[in-house]
Amino acid sequence: MGWHDTLAARSAEQGKTSADFRAGARRKAKATILFLFLAGVVSYLAGWPWALLPGALAAWSAFQSRSALMIASRLEAMEAQPSSDGESDVR
Repeated sequence: MGWHDTLAARSAEQGKTSADFRAGARRKAKATILFLFLAGVVSYLAGWPWALLPGALAAWSAFQSRSALMIASRLEAMEAQPSSDGESDVR
């Protein structure tokens, strides 16, 4: 069981859904674009060494976005499995 599998299992126990993680991944992707734009502006105005900070923030945000997508896909797989407690999901 991998790291993302463990995180997905814990999140499912806490009642979080794949939609929660997809929304989080979307927010982090938007933040990544903003940090990349900021890195470009800072690089143009102050030079490339100063652009390393927003560049590092962009990389971290991209990592978080990808991680949230991986957890969401694992939660979707867990949600697609029939419940093992014998209850029906039909209402």
